[in-house]
Amino acid sequence: MFEGTLDKDPSTPNTKPHHRRFVTFSLGVAVLLLAIVAILLGYKILSARGYVISEQIIGKVSHAIFVPQKLPSGYKVSSGSFSFSEGNLVFSAADKSGSSITFSEQRVPKDFDFEKFYQAQIENAKRLDDTPYPSVIGKVPDSDKTLLSVVADDTWIIASTSAPLGEQEFATIAKGMKQY
Repeated sequence: MFEGTLDKDPSTPNTKPHHRRFVTFSLGVAVLLLAIVAILLGYKILSARGYVISEQIIGKVSHAIFVPQKLPSGYKVSSGSFSFSEGNLVFSAADKSGSSITFSEQRVPKDFDFEKFYQAQIENAKRLDDTPYPSVIGKVPDSDKTLLSVVADDTWIIASTSAPLGEQEFATIAKGMKQY
């Protein structure tokens, strides 16, 4: 009754080219979607940080760059505040009221005696406990400024402000210092 094999009718169109186009189109859409997701994630990471240090400035710095990842309530690193001059990286953080904290970073000077510096340049110098790097706070003589000194590897970080911040806020800054 059914003799021989079933052969494809030569008049039936070949559907394989349509299938290939569909697969190619689908792969293209998938790659495009992955690229969009990667761009959005990159933007989210950069915008979460809130600032970017230009490659031009990074190229001039000869030490590790540290930026606080935690600041006192309301303060944010000011995006356009990064500058480099005479071996010092300088930037600031501010709150909505206009109070600011200025950060200055430089390579740790060779054979520098920090204890002598603290005794001569900081009134009521106090070491902060439980910080990832040696940290000291105190008042700048004959000034309303408070100074935080952090020695992180080969980088000396000084943060200063006239804002009424307490020891806990300075400890937050010191604990939040991370390499950029």
